[in-house]
Amino acid sequence: MAVDYASKRRERDYKGWALRNFKLRLSRKLIFVSGLAMCLRCQLTPSEAAIAVDVETEEGLMNQALGDFLVQFSNSTPLNIIAELCLDFDATAAGDKILTAYEQFLEILSDSSMRSHLDKLPTDRASGDEVFQRTREIGNLFQAGLTKLFFNSNIDLTKATQRYGVF
Repeated sequence: MAVDYASKRRERDYKGWALRNFKLRLSRKLIFVSGLAMCLRCQLTPSEAAIAVDVETEEGLMNQALGDFLVQFSNSTPLNIIAELCLDFDATAAGDKILTAYEQFLEILSDSSMRSHLDKLPTDRASGDEVFQRTREIGNLFQAGLTKLFFNSNIDLTKATQRYGVF
């Protein structure tokens, strides 16, 4: 996703870069992190079908059970997947930050004047631009919520994130 952002930034001569940056920091990151959450759940909260399988002798059945488990998530939105993770791992403070930031993100995107402003913002004016600085704050709040969720809310979730999500 970051490579695509950089490529479009160059190809479009920086037109629309601020809006794409904002989307990358929230909606694109949400898509990524919801996929990570789904995978971590296979380890942390597997389905009853997966728990019942003897991995040593029934690898095919385990793969099927995990596949079925993951398919259940495909009927949910990325935001719901993260909200449920927050609830299931007693991370309501993290969830509050994530959901608050995402609500603010949607408010800015739905405001046609702010959206247009970000789409037309030249890079040399970003540091002093109030709207852009607000998008940065929202992105930082979202990141703080994700960091709290995955690394500072539940020891099992932290260990699984470190083992399977960080190389």
